[in-house]
Amino acid sequence: MGERRGVRRGCGFSVSLAVARGRWKWQLGTLWVGGKNAAPMSGFAGGVHPLGMMDSLRDSRGLRRLRVALALALGGSSACTGFGDDVPVEDLGDTNGGLGTPAPIPEKEFLEQIDPGFAGRWVGYVENPFERDEYGQPLPAVFASGSSEVTLEYRFSGEYHEPSATLVFGSGPAPIPARGVAYPPGVDVYTALSAATPMTLQSGSIYGHFRAPVVEGFEYLLSETSYRVVGSDPGRTSLLGFAELAPFVEWCALQKPPSPPTALSECLGAIDGLTGGDPFPGGDPCTLTRPDRSVEEVDCNFMVMCGSDLCSCTEEGCAFAGSDRFSSVFLERRDDQIVGSISDALLDTGYPGWYSPMGTLRLFRAD
Repeated sequence: MGERRGVRRGCGFSVSLAVARGRWKWQLGTLWVGGKNAAPMSGFAGGVHPLGMMDSLRDSRGLRRLRVALALALGGSSACTGFGDDVPVEDLGDTNGGLGTPAPIPEKEFLEQIDPGFAGRWVGYVENPFERDEYGQPLPAVFASGSSEVTLEYRFSGEYHEPSATLVFGSGPAPIPARGVAYPPGVDVYTALSAATPMTLQSGSIYGHFRAPVVEGFEYLLSETSYRVVGSDPGRTSLLGFAELAPFVEWCALQKPPSPPTALSECLGAIDGLTGGDPFPGGDPCTLTRPDRSVEEVDCNFMVMCGSDLCSCTEEGCAFAGSDRFSSVFLERRDDQIVGSISDALLDTGYPGWYSPMGTLRLFRAD
């Protein structure tokens, strides 16, 4: 939806609030004095991030700013009456960019059906609950490429309109898994796993249960993981889930141990011992000792991935054997935006071995 802007007189101060395809913006207009060729005397134009507009207005500071803006507008217009009355009205056109009216959302066909308004492409961000701006508002989580974008593609299929979706974190390409190389590159899983389970035999592995932050660029497949109850209306909410370790299925399939593995070493092959090191560039490498007492250097992150419960290997190759844990994605549609939460999925904090939970998910219609 757009607004019709038809007036720029010789004097005045305009305040506009426009909505264009689910994105909010606000602008304080410019104070014009004199004829139609007059330059602006003063003015201010500002923008609120389209994904954070409503939150910024909810807090007291945001409301105070809005009150000040309106006061300036009223004061500015009354202070310069009599100037520029000869300036004609100019038709500045339609501000919706010719996008037209969005297609209407179809009605539900039965009570238990998920809201059809979810269908489409949504782009936004997920908050980092431990990073705040100067006003105390959570900042978007930033992924390895520097992008904070999160994209949801939501769709329905079949007679009963079964929901499914894909979820992508960041805008960088998904890293390509390779044999003998830790995945994804740049993530310190060594410190996290060795600190949490130092040389224990949890679940039949040296380093216990494997966990890792979400992988940027990977397309997570979302499906319903809980039943909907007959006679209960889900309203404008949806509950989906994705396999937390889905990116590592292909990685495990690519691994091939160099010698017959054991239940403790898996893709490392046969070993008699492991020695820790430093996973960062320039640090001491990790080492492993073979049954013939030879010693080999090995990437520390690769070592703990093989020494965890992530993969199960034979002489022929490896297969994924990690946790089938699902991360729940709860969504609520509020017109052309979605607010939600993602449980159990992790963010890389950048501090060695420390991962954090995700904050609120905020998405905006992008189709």
